[in-house]
Amino acid sequence: MYLIKFNRFFELCPHNDELRHCEHEQSECVAIRKNSYRNNWIASSDLRPPRNDRIINKRNELIHLSTYPPIHFKRAAFTLAETLITLGIIGVVSALTIPGLVQEYAKKSTVSKLKQTYSELNQVIKRATVDYDDPSGWEYGSGSDTDIKAFVDTYIAPYVQGAEVVQCTSAANKCNGILKTAAYMGINGTGNYVTGVALKKQGGGSYMWYFYRPGGWYDGKNVLRLRVYVNNPAGVRRLGTDVFTLQFNGNTGKFLFPGSSDTREYLLFNRGWGGNCMVGASGSGYWAPGDKCLAIIVKDGWKISKDYPWRR
Repeated sequence: MYLIKFNRFFELCPHNDELRHCEHEQSECVAIRKNSYRNNWIASSDLRPPRNDRIINKRNELIHLSTYPPIHFKRAAFTLAETLITLGIIGVVSALTIPGLVQEYAKKSTVSKLKQTYSELNQVIKRATVDYDDPSGWEYGSGSDTDIKAFVDTYIAPYVQGAEVVQCTSAANKCNGILKTAAYMGINGTGNYVTGVALKKQGGGSYMWYFYRPGGWYDGKNVLRLRVYVNNPAGVRRLGTDVFTLQFNGNTGKFLFPGSSDTREYLLFNRGWGGNCMVGASGSGYWAPGDKCLAIIVKDGWKISKDYPWRR
């Protein structure tokens, strides 16, 4: 058996005839190539290497395989300067793009949590309606925090997995340790706190629901407000970024988005006293700056647009 050079490969021919005979029997030859890393001859993946240990050199002379000079290849490499420049470019591009990508992910994650929370709330009301009939006939009390707790204990908590309910009578008691505090910061950076009832929960799109009623029946008969806590950053929680406000209308049994009746432009660009969604918004005893941010997200098709005042 002989090896002949064919193009840039050697071919193994199962003949002991003259070289020209092998050239006429190309269909019976097997290509093998040089392994540049181990300096030995190997066959194609489905065939074994030659056993006769003989090859034909450039002068058509038979030589022993083990004595054939190894082939050396020159490998291209980057210089240190080129490597440092490349790393510098990668670092600059990363610094410019990664913060934006992280923020976009946080926005999409927040919207996903809000949609899930909204669905959870509606499911809770549906299940409670099966047991207690129409919400318009439920007990809402006189509007005190004690009455709110009784409402949550009866109509909400039994239908929430891992629910823990605590009445928060003041900012000082920090909801009896249910969280570090149920306080939050308005979208304008001012601190806020309102007494009410905190429901800590497991799983789902949010980790706490906070029920309260400003000024007794300020929102109307049988109407409760609810702040959902969807993000829990290490620092302060902000309305419109981590905490969002809804209203539960017991007369209709539906959750409403404060500000849904206002125009998008009014909510975004008018300071107002009604909890509008702008950094310079003002608040009142009944509304905190950012209370109506969820209405903008819903108006935009459940997404956070570029002109939304996202604060992180």
